[in-house]
Amino acid sequence: MKNLIPLVFLYIISFLPARCQNLTGSWSGEVTQENSQFKIGTIEISLNQVGGFLSGQIKTNHPQGFVIQKFRGMISDHKVVMTEYEVIKKSEDNLSWCLKILEGYLFTDNDTGKLILRGKWTSRKVHQSGNYLEFDCPPGTFSVTKSSDESAPQKLASLTTSNLSRKVSEPKSPESIKDIAKVIDIQKPDNLLAFPKPKLGEKVILAIQFEQSKAIILPSSQPELDRILSYLVQFPTLEIELSGHTDNRGDAIKNYKLSEERVSIVKKYLTSNGIASSRISGKGYGSKIPFALNDSEENRKLNRRVEMKVTKE
Repeated sequence: MKNLIPLVFLYIISFLPARCQNLTGSWSGEVTQENSQFKIGTIEISLNQVGGFLSGQIKTNHPQGFVIQKFRGMISDHKVVMTEYEVIKKSEDNLSWCLKILEGYLFTDNDTGKLILRGKWTSRKVHQSGNYLEFDCPPGTFSVTKSSDESAPQKLASLTTSNLSRKVSEPKSPESIKDIAKVIDIQKPDNLLAFPKPKLGEKVILAIQFEQSKAIILPSSQPELDRILSYLVQFPTLEIELSGHTDNRGDAIKNYKLSEERVSIVKKYLTSNGIASSRISGKGYGSKIPFALNDSEENRKLNRRVEMKVTKE
């Protein structure tokens, strides 16, 4: 009996949700659908993680063909949500493909030590003949394992020089944007080559976190602030729009005001570090545009966010 206890303990540990893991990399596995036409296929995910925010591409393969779609998502504790939002390539234009919302949980395989993400997916939109249409696709399941290949996708770069990594609450302004550019030139130029340029109109969820119910940025958001700053320096003609969002708890008017204040404090950080105010617009939406259903605390965390959109190239 004494020998059995450690074995049972190890068995339980192997199925505990994985926490504090770096999800950046290549994932692959199986996807199913409650549909007699497709049933079982394979799925490949190229994933980047910045803080609790995820982005990348998902390739879904079936006997009828394949599709590659962009996704964005979030990880909260051990739960992962990924939403496909744009089709970038299909094997055949006339095929209809579901844009999946994948919700799953992280586990660690006790034998291999690899991360496993498995769960269910739903869809309320399809891509057909070049158009996005509202449609409830038959749901399904997915299970993917992270590859051990270290050549997997590179994380979005963030600057960490002493000139740029300063306290959020006490930003130190350089004399001009040229001073920031000089700092970047001192850094390896390759750092910025890993920083992709979002397309015009594309929304990016920012890994910026705030104190609860306040417009005070947490210190853990510093790398993301420097990443946005370096992005605006790298592409000096671009203009962006910031949008603030909250969950649906509390007074709607207060939520709207809070989302406005959070956008303003992010803009203030960027402008105090040499970015022209005219390049940054912003608006708060309160709880009007949720990322996920407000039916649990984990989902409400996903809805409390700031997004960035390129408005001019």
